[in-house]
Amino acid sequence: MKQIFLLICAVLTFDGCYTPNQTAFESFAHKQVAEGMATPDAIRHLQSEEFTCNDEAIFLQNTSNSVACVRHKDNLFSLYTCLERIEFISGFSENRVEKLTIGEVACSGL
Repeated sequence: MKQIFLLICAVLTFDGCYTPNQTAFESFAHKQVAEGMATPDAIRHLQSEEFTCNDEAIFLQNTSNSVACVRHKDNLFSLYTCLERIEFISGFSENRVEKLTIGEVACSGL
């Protein structure tokens, strides 16, 4: 009985915990945003996935018309938090995504 209780506690503890996975994040990012798609659509897709977008690009060094989208991911007990970052340039003439850059998932905490 004690073992079943401990197993249930372990499942509840780790169920829903965020674990960083760069490959999965890159795959997800490419499904949400592609070079050549309309910038407003790209931003809308990312915002629907809980990203916050602004013009403060890090990787693109605040290039004109740069867009930076960041999402915070926490584990169940907030022992650490991770940042997922996607940046791109909004083309001057057609307002389309150019130079898509997917950042490394960065985590910090205990």
